[in-house]
Amino acid sequence: MLVFYMSMIEDKPDQDKFTTIYEQYYPAMLRIANRVLQDQALAEDAVHETFLYILKILNHIEEPASLQTKVLVRKSVYHISLNFCRTGKKDRKVREVLESGKIMPDREEISAELERRESQTRLKQLILALPEEEQELLKLYYFAKMRAEDLAKLLHISKKTVYNRLHAITKKLNEQMREEDLLD
Repeated sequence: MLVFYMSMIEDKPDQDKFTTIYEQYYPAMLRIANRVLQDQALAEDAVHETFLYILKILNHIEEPASLQTKVLVRKSVYHISLNFCRTGKKDRKVREVLESGKIMPDREEISAELERRESQTRLKQLILALPEEEQELLKLYYFAKMRAEDLAKLLHISKKTVYNRLHAITKKLNEQMREEDLLD
């Protein structure tokens, strides 16, 4: 597959940069996509889409081995995998609606959806109110899907400290959500 990508790059330094990215991050990208999609073939498609995206932004990547590139690659494959999930869920939902004959949701469904959205909005606000360090830790662990071991190395702390901090942050957020009756 690498040969396919190389045929799309004319510049030798860019080919070297892309080869480094491909060889260094491919296994981790496949793991992330597989975790999200739970399907090997779809995971490979998501990784392929991610590499096509990386080709588009290759001139903006300075150093392939940098933390910034690692986070970019991990976030990209994660979000592209999520998009694959959303597309699949939409297709299934449309089929279910057509099969059931029920086009309009009832009041209870609308109410539940509004409550869910209100909770999500408030959770985002609470996360944004956290100190910068805590926000970063949440983003890297939950959204960029960085492993605790990698975070520990990055932050120069132990793996247990990473888990303790994550636990403390999520406990604080849960308590705030419960106080506002947004969580059971």
